[in-house]
Amino acid sequence: MSTCTGCGAESPPGFAFCPRCGNRLPRACLACGSECGTDFAFCPRCGVALGPRPTAAAETPAATSREADRRQVTVLFADLSGFTRMAERLDPEVVRAFQNALFETFAQAVTRYDGFVEKFVGANIECAEGLAGIGKFPSDEEI
Repeated sequence: MSTCTGCGAESPPGFAFCPRCGNRLPRACLACGSECGTDFAFCPRCGVALGPRPTAAAETPAATSREADRRQVTVLFADLSGFTRMAERLDPEVVRAFQNALFETFAQAVTRYDGFVEKFVGANIECAEGLAGIGKFPSDEEI
């Protein structure tokens, strides 16, 4: 297992990049097994050349072109039913306190599954998962 120097996540052997944050992972020298830094060209223990590193998608020429990057993501939009009618009957301070509590509850649920809150609007929340470093929301059956 390799430990990412960027986020501390453990990665299985053979991974060149951290699946959580995308940083390069340290690698072991093929001759002596010593762990070598991500920018090392030679093993500091035995001096053997480490060879070329694989390049991340962000470092390849295709990533700098205008080609599309396809990813599977989930976008969640949640709306509180009847919020407008409720807000018309209550004091603005009460409505704002309710919104703050609602947003906090929404945000906790989203971040529990490593999601990303994009924005809050009125009584709505927009969030996503599946982007770089972001986890996966549970299916309807898992909730």
